[in-house]
Amino acid sequence: MRAPYRRTWPSGSRTGASSRHVPDRVIQVRDIPRTSTGKVSEFAVRAAIHGREVTNRDAQENPEALLAFDPARLPDLAL
Repeated sequence: MRAPYRRTWPSGSRTGASSRHVPDRVIQVRDIPRTSTGKVSEFAVRAAIHGREVTNRDAQENPEALLAFDPARLPDLAL
């Protein structure tokens, strides 16, 4: 993430959203998993982050993007 965003994004998001919608961590990834209709696959990302099996991998347009959310590969995601 570019330096200007690293400084301003967290404080700006906390004032414009409830604490439930402000993430604990922000990481930069190359791609976000999407379904064949182009929607972000939040369920698949959540499962990958928590180390659970992604059951709808066949429905992903780009399942390789899930590798970025594997906690074993990216220690910053460790919960």
